[in-house]
Amino acid sequence: MFRYIALLWDTNSSAQTSTARALASQLREAPEGWTLVLENTGIWVFVAGLRPSTAWCPLADRAGVILGTLFEQHPTLSDAPSRRVERLDGPSSATVVESAGHALISTYWGRYVAFLCDGRSKKWVIRGPLSTLPCYLTRLEGMTLVYSRSEDCQKLTGMSFTADRTQLAIRVATGRTRIDTSLLNEVSTLYPGECLKWTPVRQTRSYYWHPSDVARSHVIESLDEATEGLRRTSERCVRAWGTCYDSVLMLLSGGFDSSALLGSLAVAPRRPQITCVTLWSPLDNGVDERPYARLAAARANVALIEHQQSQDTDARALLQFVPQPAPFNNVSWTLQVMPALRPLARQMGAQGLLHAVHGDSIFYNHHPELVGVDYAARHGLKRELLTLSMNVSAYTQYTVWELLSDALRYRTRAKRWDDTTRILRYRQLVRPEVLQLTQGNPDQFVPWLCDSAPLPPGKLSHVSQLVHPSDYYHPLEAAGDAEVTDPFCSQPLVDMCLRIPTYLHTYDGRPRALARRAHAHVLPEEITRRYWKSGASGYFKKLLITNQAFFRELLLDGKLVREFLDRRKVEAALSGEPLKSAVHTNELLDYACIEAWLTHFALAERERSQVRAAS
Repeated sequence: MFRYIALLWDTNSSAQTSTARALASQLREAPEGWTLVLENTGIWVFVAGLRPSTAWCPLADRAGVILGTLFEQHPTLSDAPSRRVERLDGPSSATVVESAGHALISTYWGRYVAFLCDGRSKKWVIRGPLSTLPCYLTRLEGMTLVYSRSEDCQKLTGMSFTADRTQLAIRVATGRTRIDTSLLNEVSTLYPGECLKWTPVRQTRSYYWHPSDVARSHVIESLDEATEGLRRTSERCVRAWGTCYDSVLMLLSGGFDSSALLGSLAVAPRRPQITCVTLWSPLDNGVDERPYARLAAARANVALIEHQQSQDTDARALLQFVPQPAPFNNVSWTLQVMPALRPLARQMGAQGLLHAVHGDSIFYNHHPELVGVDYAARHGLKRELLTLSMNVSAYTQYTVWELLSDALRYRTRAKRWDDTTRILRYRQLVRPEVLQLTQGNPDQFVPWLCDSAPLPPGKLSHVSQLVHPSDYYHPLEAAGDAEVTDPFCSQPLVDMCLRIPTYLHTYDGRPRALARRAHAHVLPEEITRRYWKSGASGYFKKLLITNQAFFRELLLDGKLVREFLDRRKVEAALSGEPLKSAVHTNELLDYACIEAWLTHFALAERERSQVRAAS
């Protein structure tokens, strides 16, 4: 797997220089095969585990290095392909450094973390917009370490990491994962689109890319322009990622998002060898999606593997996860989907494992009741608002009167949208005092949602849905596993979708209506018209029941019950009829992931203490 570690230090400090040299020596001798890809005054960058789509792109004259995957940026309606960039020439490098990295955002896109230096004391670390490649920061004896995996940092430095109780309480109370936000005191996160400007005496952070700024700029009000822009941008991003691999395994459910991804890649001028796999289970609410997956695979003329999911999952696998600075919480993806896909990809020799799980968020499949509010906020109470409300009402449980009333109330009171109250309703096992700690605490929001000039409610909810945890690493990933990529999670496509108002995304009242219109030419009509989804609730319910003894031991003897959860309620939820009714299923599984994460760090610290005592 690809990973990196960078050392930034003050060369005028003999202590920091000595520490940097000692750490670099350890990396050179480590069995992981670390390679020095940037060596300049006060900065060394090491990488290991290169992948077909992930390597390093050097700047001229050792002015920096871009780790990950970089593509050329093009105008919205251009049909030019996004060429992968593997090296920046002298003029391009100078432009990037002289702009302090701003030119990276406007000229390129991809999944990257960039390190730039001016040859003296200034350095910049930039995480690309929407980049799932993690970027964590730790201070050590005055130095700054920048890295993608906390395990590598701890192995290199021997540092102990401890949980931040406030951040942990917020995570428990809301379930909000934010963007791989660190829950550790010793680790901070550089967010997508954010830049760290580093000098020996001062480090400052600022956003080079902010989704709210994008959503407010060059708003597209024409349905035809939005459709054409979405179509071209989607195809360009999918095709660009397709050129990175010779062969891929694609997760195909038969739903709109995965089928649209397959359709866009299948018609690319240059495409990898594609094999699709659909995972099915009798527990999926009695719904069989395989007929739709077959339609999509036949349309694209690709092979389809139909893989039946195991009905019995050993939840103790949670205790085998490689811990990162925040808990991994997608239980279905972690314990069910990836364990099936990883060996299949390995057997086929697939270099990439493609999916479209973030399509719901990108194409706006949430909160249809807010699109009328957005329209009124931008255009006032016009006749078109009534038509839009009637369309939304026809496909939701909301009445026309409720939708119009909300639009009027938000317009007259300028009320800021906040779904905290709704979220807290689903956290029924948390102690009241922990919920009170969370309410009103700005730390519960990623900086993307703390904007001085708030967006209308629907668009703000759109931004909030993009705050997803990184899936670049899988907790049980092994050497040789295929690289996981969501081609829809690309800056040009997300920029386009942010600039399109929610009432165009849902122009006929149905979710992702615009995305369906833009991709109709590559989809079977049956899938374009399909609006229902299967669910994993049956799997989750059986997982809890068959692993009841493990979950009781993990949760009832754990830190969360001692500090954050109501023990009586947790015990009741884990026994008898309450468990079978699955009222608290998602909540319990989320707490299990957090408790397993805490267990990892406790065990690791115990082992380090024993090693220190023995030495």
